[in-house]
Amino acid sequence: MFHKNKISVVLCTYNGEKYIADQLESIKKQTVQPDEIVIIDDASKDNTVQRVQEVVSGWRNKVVLLINDVNIGYKKNFARALQNATGDIVFLSDQDDWWESTKIEKQMIALEQHPQILLCFHDALLVDAKLNSLGITFWKSLKFIPISFKKNDYSRFSIDSMVQGCSCAFRRELINISFPFCEEAHHDEWLAMNAVMHGGILPINECLLRYRQTGNNTLGASVEGTYNKILKWINNIEDPMNRHIKNIYRKYEVWNAFIEKYGNKIPFLKMNGADYRAFLKKRKYCFEKNKYWRLPSIFLYLNAYSDRMFAIKMYIKDRLMFLFRDGYLKSFH
Repeated sequence: MFHKNKISVVLCTYNGEKYIADQLESIKKQTVQPDEIVIIDDASKDNTVQRVQEVVSGWRNKVVLLINDVNIGYKKNFARALQNATGDIVFLSDQDDWWESTKIEKQMIALEQHPQILLCFHDALLVDAKLNSLGITFWKSLKFIPISFKKNDYSRFSIDSMVQGCSCAFRRELINISFPFCEEAHHDEWLAMNAVMHGGILPINECLLRYRQTGNNTLGASVEGTYNKILKWINNIEDPMNRHIKNIYRKYEVWNAFIEKYGNKIPFLKMNGADYRAFLKKRKYCFEKNKYWRLPSIFLYLNAYSDRMFAIKMYIKDRLMFLFRDGYLKSFH
């Protein structure tokens, strides 16, 4: 089984000495072993490199360990790591998770059974620092229903990406299809969106890794209740406000690059690509120029997103952000 496909695991590290040994040990215990593991450290200031060297010492598989002279950030680091991977099938790995022993095997089976699919990904169990379950999965925290993808409905991508890099396995050709990466896109988001345009992506409805919630995740998942989220939002309004505005700018750049690449006929957009780009650009312009009254109408939000409740939420949130940013509410105190 799988003898025709060379398997690469790509792992980027940065100040990960606390958990990196656990992650590498979980890879070493896979029922199907990778042919190589490519590790690129992004100029860590702790003992990450030493811990890596200790764990992989004597490992029978090929290990490529590269160390950046200066920190280049996780997006560029993953892009560099991908270019150094030589496998036919590539797995992405975070530095602080734990892979279930059958992760590689089950994803390889999925790709063999669906030769038209470039990328498959799975759910993850959210755990604490000691790998104890938090009682919720990553998909459940995002309210993601995998059956939609199996029906070729990828409209969720206009809202957010539910594809974690650490859950992905993909064919090598996807790397060539996806380069150059959009600088504003998350690497896993960009890979998944490109894969959708070339045959689709496959969700595996099973938790094949334990996703640590340590507070240090670059991109984590929230397990807070609605009440606590609202309370935190009110008490620290500047943080969610800045994140919301920053995400508006980021989304425009990502979709602008994607539409430039594939044209206006994006099958998982509700509207024409040019119209969706114009919608995002108008939102971005209003926040840049502080022109509240120029925000799109509720009808444009409803036309832009297939999820009606999400569209209404974004419409309200955009307007609330202006109120908080301009200090209008101070007059009520």
